[in-house]
Amino acid sequence: MAIIQTSDAQAISKEYYASGAFHIAAYEENPGMGTAKKVKVTGKYYDFPIQYGYSSNRSRDAATALAKANKADFVEFNVPTVSSYNAKDIDQKAMAEVKDEGAFVDLLTNTIDGIGKDLGNGVGEDLYNSRGAWIGRVGSSSFGVTTITLLNPSHVTRFYVGQVLRTSTADGLSGALKAGSVTLVGVDRDTGTLTASGNWSAGIATIAQNDYIFPQADFGIGRAGLQDWIPDSTSGLGTAFYAATRSADPTRLAGCRQAVSTGVDVITAMRSLVSRIGREEGKPDTAYMSWDMLADMETQLETKTYIELPAKDVEVGYEAIKVTVGGRRLEVMPDRSCPDDHIYIGKRSTLELIHSQTELVKMDDTDGEILSRNAASYSYDMRGSSYSNYVVRQPMNWGVVVFS
Repeated sequence: MAIIQTSDAQAISKEYYASGAFHIAAYEENPGMGTAKKVKVTGKYYDFPIQYGYSSNRSRDAATALAKANKADFVEFNVPTVSSYNAKDIDQKAMAEVKDEGAFVDLLTNTIDGIGKDLGNGVGEDLYNSRGAWIGRVGSSSFGVTTITLLNPSHVTRFYVGQVLRTSTADGLSGALKAGSVTLVGVDRDTGTLTASGNWSAGIATIAQNDYIFPQADFGIGRAGLQDWIPDSTSGLGTAFYAATRSADPTRLAGCRQAVSTGVDVITAMRSLVSRIGREEGKPDTAYMSWDMLADMETQLETKTYIELPAKDVEVGYEAIKVTVGGRRLEVMPDRSCPDDHIYIGKRSTLELIHSQTELVKMDDTDGEILSRNAASYSYDMRGSSYSNYVVRQPMNWGVVVFS
């Protein structure tokens, strides 16, 4: 007799979900997300002000000081959470024919793990993305083929077999998608190439080099990652960002930027940025970079001190290297989602990850059930979601190195 009953499935699902393994799975290999401060929020927006000046009325003349001509230098940010969803089916026949209790548990926990890891990885990737939600750019110039190369091969971590992709000349903060789509059937993570089920030009007739690539339906509805909070350039700061205009004081409201040539060594580039942040009274303690960038940095260091950093609110640790750069002691962490041509340096305690559910990533059990019967098929539905976003509370403590 088969052991599978819906009540058994519900009990095992809930036990596993409550055990903590689900949460740990969501944080694995995402140190930026994992070490960010988690903040449970309610309401439509997470509102907070940033003071970027002292409204100085200082003068050597009393009358001038008493005129109090300068008012408070504040901007207020209204940050919403951003939705992401995942759902999977478990076939009723497969459940009914599992005889071994261990195999049955594996079936359920694998499904929950898949939802949790996918949603968690999405949140982790978004730390280095922008509200536009693009995940890569086209590097190839010929499209009557099934395989193209990414402009930045390190973005390949954001792509998966089965994704439906679309492109645009715009980054998602404006513009529109081009007509058509392709479906990925292969991802080469060594070469940074993507293979579609047919020729790219057959799926997207006007695809072009440098196009931005988007997952289906994600255009313009992404989380605000470090690309938004600490942008590569100041050119767009006159446009309101979550109701705040940052052009009045780009450094204190959007961090520091340091453009360097590709041949500059990592330590020199970091030292230059840290000195800029220090000049602005920032106190950085953490650097996030790609694994390739970390390897380059290690070859430049004669001594390395390894430490283990805990993630916030979960029992997961991340290894980091401690280095002294520009007079500041930094904990350097590699993150698979950080692009090879960027290094983000900042004060870790000022990076927040807001979420409106009880957990950052949550299985849908609002009605008390994790499994729901599908109306049109003999299968059961499992769903997960994350309503979250990133916040940098003190941009003056942050900066970005951009290699070009």
